Amino acid sequence: MKLRKVTHSPLEDLIVTNITNEELDVRLEEQIDRGCIEGEQWFRNYYYWYSVPGFANPYKTPFEELPLLLKEEDALKPILARTLKVFYGLGIGDTEIVPVTWDLRVEKKSEIYAIDVVRDFIENFIQGLRNLIVVPEFRSSSILFLGNTTLFEKLAQKDFEFEGVEYARRTHICFGNTIGNFDQETIFSVFEKTVRKGDYLLLGYHLNDAQSAILDQYETNFRFQRFFLACLEKYTDIQSKKLRWDYNKQMNTVEAWLGDTLAFRSKKYDQVELENFVRKFGFEVVRRKLTRIHFKFGLVGISLLEKT
Repeated sequence: MKLRKVTHSPLEDLIVTNITNEELDVRLEEQIDRGCIEGEQWFRNYYYWYSVPGFANPYKTPFEELPLLLKEEDALKPILARTLKVFYGLGIGDTEIVPVTWDLRVEKKSEIYAIDVVRDFIENFIQGLRNLIVVPEFRSSSILFLGNTTLFEKLAQKDFEFEGVEYARRTHICFGNTIGNFDQETIFSVFEKTVRKGDYLLLGYHLNDAQSAILDQYETNFRFQRFFLACLEKYTDIQSKKLRWDYNKQMNTVEAWLGDTLAFRSKKYDQVELENFVRKFGFEVVRRKLTRIHFKFGLVGISLLEKT
């Protein structure tokens, strides 16, 4: 796997494809039979995600995660410098671009590996990086990049064997409450497998404060419902059922049901509980001067973990 200069390489050299739409269609049929639609399906109609920007998005992470990250730049930037950045999920990419700017300011170089099931998100991020590199402040900098269109669950160690990279240490980054879209054992088992000892894992997630308000933000949001239901458009028997929202207090999860089918879920987090949970997968919250690297802003949290 070779990272290449983002400014001079054609798209076909910057993205490898390890899953097809046909495979995703098969998975969708299996998920319908099982009664639980997974997050990979919601984002396939990516233009619906772009249509729910900023504060209109009930995740709220596009509105709160970015300023939180900028606010904590002085704490995070020196820790994450000179590490290869591995992104899990890109979406719009506005938050993900921030650690890249830190790299360019510190070292005038960034090495990036981006993983997303949606190729269009990777292409959009590439264009964002190309726009960044022509900014006068960064004109003398370089960005090496590789995108991988695949499912997180399919990742293996061979997918992290890179040629010609300078940075041995890696920072694995998963923003936007992406971890909340998954069964928690599943997503943290992925990180347990892909993050090496001594590498970092930087997470952005939605807090479980104000549960009734959180549920209202989802339940009353017709544009967001259009987004995650788009993958079921041809399944009229499921679509015809009344959409029912619930906040599962035991799991701290917002859920949307169509009959017996769980069409959408989004877990919300308590930072102390998250810290205790990740230990079983070999992670500890990074501390500086005995202070945990947990940050909060509004209903969004960011935590920096290290594989021990």
